[in-house]
Amino acid sequence: MAQQPVPAPDGGELSTTALDEVTVTARRREETMQSVPIAVTALSAADLERQQAVDLESLNLGAPNLTVVRNTGTAVGAQVYLRGVGIDDSSFTNEPSIGTYLDDVYIGRQIGAMLDLLDFERIEVLRGPQGTLYGRNSSGGAVKYVSRRPNLEEFAAGGTLTVGSLDRTDVMLSANAPIAAGRFALKFDAGSRDQRGWLRVIDASGADTGRRANAVNSQAARLAARWVASEATELYWSIDAARNRSGPQGIVSTDCAGLIGAGVSPSAPNSAFNVVCPFRFGPRASGLGAPDINRFAGWGMNLTISQDLERATLKLISGYRRFDDDLALDLSGAPAAPFTLLQFLHQEQLSQELQLNSAGEGPLQWIVGAFLFREKVDQDAIFGGARNVDFQTARSYAAFSELYWTFLDRTTLTLGGRYTRDDKRIRRAYFQTATAAAPLAVLPPGDDDYAESKFTPKVGIDWRATDDILLYANWGRGYKAGGFAAARPTSVAQLAGQVVAETVDSVEAGVKSEWFDRRLRLNLTLFGATYDDLQSSVLGADGSFNVISGDAEFRGAELESVLRPTAGWNIYALVGLLDAEWSRQPVGIPTAVKLKHAPRVHYKVGMDYETRPIGPGRLRFAANYRHSDEIFRSTANHRNILSPAYGVWDAQLAYELLDGRWRVTVAGENLGDKLYYTQGVSTLGRYVGEPRTWSLTLKASY
Repeated sequence: MAQQPVPAPDGGELSTTALDEVTVTARRREETMQSVPIAVTALSAADLERQQAVDLESLNLGAPNLTVVRNTGTAVGAQVYLRGVGIDDSSFTNEPSIGTYLDDVYIGRQIGAMLDLLDFERIEVLRGPQGTLYGRNSSGGAVKYVSRRPNLEEFAAGGTLTVGSLDRTDVMLSANAPIAAGRFALKFDAGSRDQRGWLRVIDASGADTGRRANAVNSQAARLAARWVASEATELYWSIDAARNRSGPQGIVSTDCAGLIGAGVSPSAPNSAFNVVCPFRFGPRASGLGAPDINRFAGWGMNLTISQDLERATLKLISGYRRFDDDLALDLSGAPAAPFTLLQFLHQEQLSQELQLNSAGEGPLQWIVGAFLFREKVDQDAIFGGARNVDFQTARSYAAFSELYWTFLDRTTLTLGGRYTRDDKRIRRAYFQTATAAAPLAVLPPGDDDYAESKFTPKVGIDWRATDDILLYANWGRGYKAGGFAAARPTSVAQLAGQVVAETVDSVEAGVKSEWFDRRLRLNLTLFGATYDDLQSSVLGADGSFNVISGDAEFRGAELESVLRPTAGWNIYALVGLLDAEWSRQPVGIPTAVKLKHAPRVHYKVGMDYETRPIGPGRLRFAANYRHSDEIFRSTANHRNILSPAYGVWDAQLAYELLDGRWRVTVAGENLGDKLYYTQGVSTLGRYVGEPRTWSLTLKASY
């Protein structure tokens, strides 16, 4: 009875008093979130709407120990860190430490991973190393986008129009059409986001030039088809495309910027790096010296075939993706001395995954699979007066399995493992000047390849103490391939430099519980991890970007809770605690102590409330507050680009008709107009978070 809708006076219904069950595919099969013995956060489409999410960056601090910001100076690069692990340079040699998946297709680059949120059913955040089922470059965790698939029975259409501050205009459209009822359907989703830049661009005297940076100009679309060929066979096909012309994302210069120009190493233990330098021209003004080049175009295709074999399900997931990204980036924000990077990237990838997943009930459940990934990426970059022309191919092969054995009533043992083989080959040419006709050096044969193999096991045990309480403990190993260390070499010696693979041993224990007839959900996780050769990117004194490595230790705790005191009212909170330190410093970085992008404490609290009917509809109110402790933004722990502790308020008020056909929403973000910093570059400057904004949204559904 607790799960039945509460009747409203005129026939409208409030949400139930019991919390909704949440379905996830964290273990490659559909399960309720409370029954999965791993640390996973799932955000439904309704959650994303209430939190005003428009892309992955909107989820920053939205799960325990999760930080998400845009990669340095980019509009489409996703810099994702989980439990203090990630990578923050999007050049072609650097690969993410957090695996990103779109409908189970791996996205191999940070560039292009900042997807606009079209009609997604949910987003899943898997925290901690995923060494078995999500092995490729998932040594810190994984993020899964799950699209809403075509409905085989009902026609549906809808759209939203949003207007707001800074001339914001967003349009989202969606349509679903059954072509053959119960057998075949098509679904189309499209969106466009446009907003004027809010960062002033000034000249050397500090005068406003009238130019603006940090604008938004993004379009995305997806066409999907679902075909139930027989009772045992189903096919899902989709093609998606994205375009971004947002222009430059500006850095705000500080008065430490001249130190690199004077030849001071940003890694030296110099007192200048132990102070926070003031902004040179104010907190929301940049002397942007880069041209208006920030262009992205990409597309991808997915074909998933599922075959019911009665005792098991066979699934083949095939994916192809590619993009072109042109970027001009000023890393100083100083009008008189721009520190400019020009980077042109092209990437293509092909992936295939075969899964055989047990079906039915029984004490023994299992999954076995194989994974293939091939990639080509080329770069033409001009930086520090030199030019680099590079071409890299990569192949990754893996076989994996997990077994779940309920050997006692309510007690299950998990055993898993993954064997991975990575091969990379590179061609490199270094030109001493951007206009040189011939390269000064090329990478000779014998120094142009990298190969590594790893086995990553997992052991876990879980015990369902009651129907509503699950206790679990896991030990697992994760792995991220090494490769070529210098993304944009500024000397001949850097051409052949390599970084070794990183490995991690991780332990976590947790409890998932529901109380008071499922009105309170309380999940707690404790974890610890030891990383060998953890990869981290640094800006060298010569202006080069390199990946270096050291050993690190992580300890922490995570709490997620949701309370539904009455029908229509939800109160939620999450907390992330993290202690992350280098146990063996990266060579040449004596100031490295704490891990970057790893706040010691952060939390988010919020609520949403819907009233009983008021006229033909009802009111809905949602608000949340997220707070982060200070965050180091560089491996060398530069105080100049330290992000001080900050907190941000968001809220919205909506009125929706009882039949769900129409809704109007007024919303605000960063209501306190808090000045906060999302990242920075050495001693040069900081990237600043968006100021207070408001929006008005009209949504129609049919």
